[in-house]
Amino acid sequence: MLTFEALAKASEEHIVFTARAARAWKDSRYPYPQEMTDRLTALAQAAMDLYSNSGKMPRLAQWFYDNHGLKCAPNDEKLSKDKDKRYFTFNGKRWDGLPHIKVRDAVSPNEVGRIYFALDSEEKRFIVNHVGLHL
Repeated sequence: MLTFEALAKASEEHIVFTARAARAWKDSRYPYPQEMTDRLTALAQAAMDLYSNSGKMPRLAQWFYDNHGLKCAPNDEKLSKDKDKRYFTFNGKRWDGLPHIKVRDAVSPNEVGRIYFALDSEEKRFIVNHVGLHL
């Protein structure tokens, strides 16, 4: 997906996307694609900002909102119980894809947008595993 490749390149690989994320977005029926693209762009900028500073890891939910206007949830009650959707493999490693950006919330289910990702502090990047409607 062109947008994903462009964001990965522009962010110097501080954000990367799994093949599953590309498939999910391609097949998604999320009705506001520009809004999702805007949030992905903000998330890429957040990845660059977070991992170019060499300080202590901030409280992420508040940091995302204060610095990038993103609503980040570190948890998802339903997803936390569904190991098939929660965990994923990328480059031979298992990741926890529970953290997510809420693109829309408290709307009808066909309009609830989400970006699920894992934090890879070793490689200093976010690994996005789902883009589209709420899992």
